Amino acid sequence: MKERILIILAAGINTNASRDLFRDFKKELEIRYLKQGDTVRFIEVFPLGEVKDTSAIKQALEVGSHMHRGTGGAEIVEAVVKNINWANKIILIGHSGGGQAALDALVTFEKKGISVHHAVQIGAPSQLIHKKYVHKITRVQVKSDLISNIIHTGTEAVPHSFNAISGLISSICDAFTKRMPETIYVELNTEGQPWGGHSAYFIKDLINNNGVDNVTETINAFWDKIK
Repeated sequence: MKERILIILAAGINTNASRDLFRDFKKELEIRYLKQGDTVRFIEVFPLGEVKDTSAIKQALEVGSHMHRGTGGAEIVEAVVKNINWANKIILIGHSGGGQAALDALVTFEKKGISVHHAVQIGAPSQLIHKKYVHKITRVQVKSDLISNIIHTGTEAVPHSFNAISGLISSICDAFTKRMPETIYVELNTEGQPWGGHSAYFIKDLINNNGVDNVTETINAFWDKIK
């Protein structure tokens, strides 16, 4: 059966709509779905706001708070709810802090009984998720990505150590209930790209050592999960 696929693309920190970060990424995905006879609808959201209206530092602190509290992804949830009657497959894709928001949104939907087909975190912080949902999320990163390597559960802006007792209880519970999602490493051309190639995933003009552009290489990593 041909499907109507809703893809939410969640941007991270230090970006604006005018940058059109996902332009080539959307084109490649649309071509692939059309070849299958599927219809795809893209909705772009900015869970942390656009940097023109705030600052990258405030956005980074907000990501840390969401990691600690599980409160990210409200904008993703809203976008899906507005389009849910159209779609029969829901896919969440987030970059950087947008990837963290996608994780929180996935948990929110699953708790409400709304099934998400899959969620993909690209260059996102490393964060545990409940073992009930871990099979529904995939992390994609280049090994040099500083954001993915530096920011992880335990380094968030409001760490568990802020309250030693609750932190201890939470850590014990996490050991039994949470897991780290699968991480797929991609080989990208990160030449001249800041933060270890943190945004290189979406630059089609960059070609890796195998002659594959970065956008294609990134999508190839998780295509089997969302096709």
